[in-house]
Amino acid sequence: MRQLCHSQAAALKIAARECFLPSATLARVTEHFPACSSVLITIDSKELAAKLQPELVHLSRLSSLSSLELEFSTGSSTSHCVTPLLSRVQQQLTRLRRLSLSLADTWGGSNKPWQVLSCASQLQCLAVSFETSLVNPFSLKHCLAGLTGADSSSLTNSSSSSGSLASSLTSLSISGSLSARATTDYQGLSRLTALQQLSLPVASLRGTGSIGLCTALRCLELRVHRTLENQEFYSSGVLGQLTLLTELRLPEGFNSGRPAFLTALQQMRQLAVLQLKALVRAALPVLASLTRLTELHGTWAGEPVAQAAAAAAAAAAAVGADAADAGSAIAAGSGVACSSVRLLNGAGPIPFEAFPNLETVKQLAPWPPALFCSLCQHCPMLRRLDASEGFAEVPDSNSEEDSDDGVVGHYESMPTMVPPPLPERLAAIRALAKLQSLEQLSMNLDVCIELSVLARQGPQQLKGLRLVFDDSRSTAAAGLMSLAVLKQLQLLVLELPRYATELLLTPYELQSVLGALSGGPAVRLLLPEATQRWVLKAVEEARQLGMDLPRDLSFGEPQRLW
Repeated sequence: MRQLCHSQAAALKIAARECFLPSATLARVTEHFPACSSVLITIDSKELAAKLQPELVHLSRLSSLSSLELEFSTGSSTSHCVTPLLSRVQQQLTRLRRLSLSLADTWGGSNKPWQVLSCASQLQCLAVSFETSLVNPFSLKHCLAGLTGADSSSLTNSSSSSGSLASSLTSLSISGSLSARATTDYQGLSRLTALQQLSLPVASLRGTGSIGLCTALRCLELRVHRTLENQEFYSSGVLGQLTLLTELRLPEGFNSGRPAFLTALQQMRQLAVLQLKALVRAALPVLASLTRLTELHGTWAGEPVAQAAAAAAAAAAAVGADAADAGSAIAAGSGVACSSVRLLNGAGPIPFEAFPNLETVKQLAPWPPALFCSLCQHCPMLRRLDASEGFAEVPDSNSEEDSDDGVVGHYESMPTMVPPPLPERLAAIRALAKLQSLEQLSMNLDVCIELSVLARQGPQQLKGLRLVFDDSRSTAAAGLMSLAVLKQLQLLVLELPRYATELLLTPYELQSVLGALSGGPAVRLLLPEATQRWVLKAVEEARQLGMDLPRDLSFGEPQRLW
């Protein structure tokens, strides 16, 4: 074990709790984990935060240490607790390049922690996350003023950008709730002359144009407060100056069909990753013109084709493209091809016909069966599909017929939602067989027959299959046993949600399923802890009886693979 620690351990997690004193831990870190490059320390009280300060010197002996993450609980997140600890980090861990802080509370009106961080000239990446709420927002004004030395009350060493964080920082990420009345001035960002990655919340337009002065910026994420009108932000010129971006993430409140936004977007010729909350067909001509765009994330808005065609023509005219061609292409449902896009994470009525070269697709929300069929028809190069969100539910027509007038009291009754008809679901599963390049598949299936159809009529060349069961009844033994016909399968992952309390298989049925899969793929069961106990018991009984089991059988907690 000691030899393993010396030769392989690169990451270490330390829980600084009353029963686990940091002084007894950090003093031995350099002896047992000399190759460690990443350390995470959780601190759950202000007393332990104080005890930890003099012990940080032990981490300075780790010659490979480049990343430190500190997680502070409610009692240890105050400025009074955090500032001395950050000062020690800045003074003693001179080789540190990445620092992440997770805090349960804000620092109120205190600038001191930010001022200390501004002196950490060795840092290249800084991430600070506040678990705040709208009733307890943090101050981004104090953050930027302290980090850049723009505040006249800053420490002496941080007043100049030379030899300070301002000249070394390449990545800055700040997250937490902002007040709608926040009046942050972003002009201090221009002092961060080496900044390449930036992630910030935005509650006010004041000074946001200064973000464009970060001339080295390549990756930008802005989370706009819901009270800030979209059109105000589009017209503020924030995005128009950032023509060298390779990654743009605007996950809140942006509509890709705004002409002002499309004008700015078309100038980003280096853009490779784009995330928007709302995507519309009208943006397709501009997206197609971004020949380096490889990743697209967002929810597509449903709009009539005629409306989409008119919007596309207007958008194309705004950016100087051929409006007639753009509008007719949308109206025809084809002709606009975003050929460079290889990865798409999406929800809504995704126009898969515009993305013929997709290799990886992930659901952000359930899809109707017809959307699966569209994907299989238009994306023959697909290699990885994560459809673990399953099929979108539809209103139950029978429940509407049973209602007299659709109104209960003074409130309009809500229709009962049910899975789409079984024939439609099975047709969507069969359509997956068209994807001859598909190697990795993640699905959410509800009934035994869906498993059987997937195994016998779906893609036979799968190397990895993950099945997520929202309803434990779907784990019927016959359906799971049918998966043995997938001869090329190398890994089968069966996942039950964390909220499930039982797996509706008897121990004998489970043993039969595992026996049917013996000699086949490696099997990984991702089960809640309560379910794992009896499953492990059933597996141990099968071993004692000499029953066949998969050659590689492992267990774990529910998770997401992709």
